[in-house]
Amino acid sequence: MTPIIDVTDVTRTFGSGPTATAALRGVNMTVGEGQLVALRGRSGSGKTTLLNIVGGLDAPDSGAVRIDGKDVTSMSEQQRVHLRRETVAYIFQSFSLLPGLSAAEN
Repeated sequence: MTPIIDVTDVTRTFGSGPTATAALRGVNMTVGEGQLVALRGRSGSGKTTLLNIVGGLDAPDSGAVRIDGKDVTSMSEQQRVHLRRETVAYIFQSFSLLPGLSAAEN
């Protein structure tokens, strides 16, 4: 199985000092071509943080993320924008569609 998404030992902490909150601690995940994956967990368990890191919207504190063999964590902002336009798609839980635009335009 060739991995399409490969997440290796990803960590992400918000805040610092005694109020620091570890959202992700050493997360590993591999998704192969054709696999359907569902992330589930209680509120605050890191699901959205992980998806934001996989899509290049946020950066991990440590670890690596590869999409189709490309290292997302070392990409420039422009390369991450291209990744989201061409490779990674999101369906947001609360989306903000503009009523005057078609689905494609939104």
